[in-house]
Formats: sequence, structure tokens, C-alpha cells
Amino acid sequence: METEAALCCDFTDDERALADRALSQFESGQYDAAVSVLSKLSMSRTHDPRLMHNKAVAAYHASGLTQTDRFRMDLNEASFQLEKDATELDDEVDEVEKALVSFNQALMLFYLRRYHQSLQKLEKLFRVIEPLEEQVSLNICFLLLETYLVLSQVDKATQVVAYLDKLLVESRMMEKFESMEMRESSPGASSHRIDPNLLLLHHYKARLYVIQRSMKACKREIKVLMDSGDAQSPSILYLKAELEYVRQNYRKSIRVLNSSPRLPVVLETGECLPSLYFNNLGCIHAGMKKHNLAAYYFKQALEENSRAVAMMGTVDKAAPLTGRPLRCLSLNKRYELLHNLGTQLLCAGIPLEAFDCILEAVQVFHTNPRLWLKLAECCVKAREMEEHMLFSSQQSGRKSVVVQGVVGTGPHRKIVVASPSHTARQSTHGQSAAMPTPSLEFANICLRNAWQLLPQLNSATESSPPPIHVEQSGVSGDPGELVTGDARRGKDSGQHTVVSATSMLPMRAQEINGLRSAILACSSYVALGLGDYVSTLEYGQQLFSQPKLPGLLRYLGHIYVAEALVSQGRITEAVQHLSPETIVDVGLTTSANEGEKSNAGQSEESIDGLVPGYSFNWTVPCAKMMMFLNLATAFCLRKEFDKARRSLQQATSLVKSSDTPPQAVLLAVYIELQTGNVSSAVQLLKKNQTGMSGRSSERSNKRRNLFLRKNV
Repeated sequence: METEAALCCDFTDDERALADRALSQFESGQYDAAVSVLSKLSMSRTHDPRLMHNKAVAAYHASGLTQTDRFRMDLNEASFQLEKDATELDDEVDEVEKALVSFNQALMLFYLRRYHQSLQKLEKLFRVIEPLEEQVSLNICFLLLETYLVLSQVDKATQVVAYLDKLLVESRMMEKFESMEMRESSPGASSHRIDPNLLLLHHYKARLYVIQRSMKACKREIKVLMDSGDAQSPSILYLKAELEYVRQNYRKSIRVLNSSPRLPVVLETGECLPSLYFNNLGCIHAGMKKHNLAAYYFKQALEENSRAVAMMGTVDKAAPLTGRPLRCLSLNKRYELLHNLGTQLLCAGIPLEAFDCILEAVQVFHTNPRLWLKLAECCVKAREMEEHMLFSSQQSGRKSVVVQGVVGTGPHRKIVVASPSHTARQSTHGQSAAMPTPSLEFANICLRNAWQLLPQLNSATESSPPPIHVEQSGVSGDPGELVTGDARRGKDSGQHTVVSATSMLPMRAQEINGLRSAILACSSYVALGLGDYVSTLEYGQQLFSQPKLPGLLRYLGHIYVAEALVSQGRITEAVQHLSPETIVDVGLTTSANEGEKSNAGQSEESIDGLVPGYSFNWTVPCAKMMMFLNLATAFCLRKEFDKARRSLQQATSLVKSSDTPPQAVLLAVYIELQTGNVSSAVQLLKKNQTGMSGRSSERSNKRRNLFLRKNV
């Protein structure tokens, strides 16, 4: 917090003495005495906005920075009085006059995670920063820089760093001059004296270089920090661990984290270090694709977070900001951790638990399209598990719900089989589609929400648009990426360093395009599962028109569109989408040049897990095999059994016999029966009956998009 100067040109001598005394008491930490003196002074100067501000700051410090609701009202009153005085003088409010009031308001908004509101005030202050005192200017710059980094506005943060570097040049020159004088006067005296502001600037430079992926520059700044400051400081060690995490040196990052000292549960800066520690371990293991272990660490982080929040006591609903220090208002990271946990549970193939986690997180981050898409993916994976149980129920001796009934007797006995869309609707019969349940109906709603929340890009902004950040009331960030912790400057005391985990990263143009493509692919699959073939075709056509479409999404789009056309009886059109020669890539990356290779992993991670079948190890031969099988099915529906047999032979030649799905054997038997080769069909069944019964039903379930699942 900042206070204004005690003297004023229209103060009397007695008032100046009281003001000087109050300032001296405030600087020495005697806040109650300062409030008492300022109260006496306010009796003669009732409506002085600077006095109102100083009294509010002193009273807030006297309460241990816990009466935030009252302090917020006092700041608003001081700001209103400044505007009122300017109106009476027919003048505009001078930003310099209200600089400290605006700074304290911006500081409070920052700790309330209302970063954009805080940024508006700070940018106004930055434009009039020259007349202000040096330390006030530095505090404004550091808070502005912190806000830019939280919002990932890297270009603007770079400008502030350049300004701070220029502003502190004089301090550096003065420091060298003083060191030279000290060595001349006393040769034995130590000349190693580092300006805390310079160390803080090095810290911000390191964080900025991590975001920019300038590894050498970041490593150089961290070395300066470790040589000049406390090498065992958690903020420095966590920053070093983040550098190794970004460089994908995961084991080294873990060693650095483990070397950090074990501090109390809640730091004096309002951060829960154990929760941050387990969160970062979870992020590292997520980068190593150890999703179950990552989920375990995120659960540990949630427990530590709950323990830290419980230490702060209960919150009064009438005054939600009162009772906890300002630095602890942003202590709770529950929803960010729930997002991380839900993402890893989804990747680990546990969609029901992931659904519960992400559903709770989306109630706070409800304007985030990534979360709605992940929620829909949980529904798709839950449907996949349900289909697995349906199709494996016959092997356990239970009656499958796929069989609706039996009609006729003797040689005329027939089995009535339900379609996949009918069996899917049975599980949600009688429930509203808007009910948050892991069903395809709810997935359809989630995908519509995600589509509506996507920012629209035009041709002028697609090349280099500004980052788009999602902010909610009380909680900020875009929970689309897993990130490690960073070092943050605390402003309530003006000196100490905060260790914190940033919320989420904003979306850039290429990520928005990938997200849009993933939404369309998932929407096409969901519409197909619901039997809405018209919507499936519409989503598919929109998917094909997307720029830089990944090979896997293009492949899935052709599969979904072809199945919808088959279901509508448009076999000839479906065959056009089932050309195996068009499959040259089944990856999720869209990088086309060497300059983009460094971000290939990030691009892949941004789409991976957001499309049906993401857990399958897709390869070009496997994709071609699936395409040939679907093509053979289409030929069977057209009674072109010779073409179907050739397509089936091409499919089986692409993979090992052990990797051939059971549906291929059944299709081969069907073709032999239709062509009158009953003996060949019997031999095929005898030859493959052991493999068909023992083969993993999970592999069959992952290849669930074959047409023969309901047409053969």
C-alpha cells in the first residue's frame, strides 16, 4: 500500500505537525497511533481526499490487511471526493493527483483476480508516471508487468521491462560509484550490494524469457539471481524448475523442485507452497504422459489447497472480503486444480470422475470454450465405456440390450437388433438433455456452448492476432494448459517475493483454429451417435473447410460423413469419402515449416484428447486398414461382393494378423455366405473363433466407427 505526502500547501503549522507525526508513526509500524492522529486531523479537514486516503490506508494496515471490504469503500469515497472537487472547480480529475488512490485500487483488484479492471487503472497510471516519486513509479511498473504476465500479454510486458531497465540505469551507475568510493575508503569492506529492484527486474526478465521460449537468456537471468540472491529461495528454485519443464528435462525439473526448502503451509505472501509443489509435480508427470500419476499429485494438491483454505477460517457472506489478509484473497486454487485433475483423469480413461471435476470447474470458468469441449469429451468417453459394456455383456452370459427381441418360430425365427442410437437413448430416457449427465445429449449442448464461445477471427487478424484471455468474476484464467509455477511480486508490503502458479494461458490464432476443428469433429461424432445424420453432414462439411486441418481430424471427418451417408442410403456418395489413397497423415499437428517445430508438441497437446478415439495409437497403415474395411462394408451394401473381397484383402495386408479386428473376420464370413461359399465361411469361423473370443474387446471398441456395427 502507498500513502501520500503528509504536507500540503494550505495546511496550517499545527496540521503539518500532525501530518508529519502520522507519517512517522505509519512508517515505523505504529498504525493505530497513526489512525488516531489522522482522525484528529480530519476533524478540521473533513472532505480532504488525500487525508481520507491516508487514513484508509493506515486503518487497513492496523487491521492486518483484513478489513478489505471497508478499505474498498474508503478508497471509493476518496476517489469520489477527488472527482467532486474537480467538478466544483470545472476541471477534470488529474491522474497524478489520484495516482496513489488508483494504484491501491488496482492492487486490490489484482489480488481479487480482476486483472482486466486492474490493468485499466495501471495503464492510465503508466501514461503519467514521470511526475511521480521513483519508488511509486517502480511499484506501478512492477504491478503492471505482473498483470501483463498473468494475462500473457508478452509484447506489452516487454515494453515495460525495457522501461524499467532504462529507469534503473541511474541506480546501477550510482551503485557502481558508491562501490568504488567504498573500496577506496575502506579496502576491506564488502562491495557486494545489490539493489532489490534490480533483482526483481532480473526475476521478471527470467519469467518473460520462459514464456518467449528464450532458454539461453532465461538461464542467464536465473544464474544472476542465484549468484546475487538466496540460491535456496523457493521463487528462484521454482523458476528454475519451470525452465527445465519447458525444456522437457522432466527428471531434472523434479530434482530442482525436491531441493526447495519445506516452508509453512501458507507463506506470508498468501501462497500455499505444498499445493503448488504437488501441482507442479502433476504438470511434470502430465508432460511425461504419466496421467494416472499426474492425477494422484493433483489430488494431493487439492488436499493441501483445502487445508490451507480451512486455515483462513469461514467467510462471512455479508462481508466476503473481510477476515482474511489481502494477500490470501487469491489463495484458493481449487477450480484450476480441478481442471488439471479432470484433464488427467480423462487422458487416463476415467471419464466419469473427470466429468465431475470438469463440471465443477466449468461453473466458474463458464466462458471458456476449452472446458466445454473437454466436458463433451468426457461424455463421449463415457459413451464409449457404455458401448464396451453393451457389446461385452453377451460374453458374460447376460442378455445384451442390443437385442430388442425375437420374432417368429422355427426356421423363421428372427432377432431384432437395436441401432446404436437407440441403445444410447435408453440410458437417458426420461431425463432432460440439459441435465449435467455424461450422455451424448448433454455433450451436444456442451459442444454448442463451446462453439458459441469461440472468438471469431477475420483475415486481418488470423496471422498475428492478440491473445484472447478468459476472465470470470472472482477467478481468472483460461484452463486450457498445464503450467508450472512462477515467481510473483507481492505489493502489499512492497518487498517480499511471491511464489505462485499462473492460472491458464490465452488462446492464439493457431490454437483457436485447432479448437474449432476439434469441436466440429466431436460434434460430427456426437450427431452421428444421436442419429442426426443431417447435422453430421453439416459439421463434416464445415470441418473440411477449416484452414490447416490436421490429418487425423480430416480422416475422422471422412469416416463420420461416410457413415451418415450410408445411413441415409447414399452409398455412392459415401464411397467417395472412403478413398484410402487420400490418407497421408493422421497426426494432430499442423506445423508446416521448421520454424514451427518447436511448438509442435504444444499444438499436438492442445488438440490431443479433444477428439473421439484420441487414446488410440493412430498410424497411417492402421487408418488405411480402417478405411478399406469401411469401403468393403459399403460395397457389401451395394451387393458388389468381389470389390468388397478385394478391399478386405487389402485391409488385412496392411497390419499383422493379430491386429486384425474381429469385425473383419465377420465381414469376410458374410461375403462368403452371400457368394454361396458356405464351406469357406465355416472354415473362417473355425480358424478364427479362438482369436475372436480371446481378442481384446477394448481394441474392437476403439474401432467402433465401422459401418458393420449396425449394417452387417
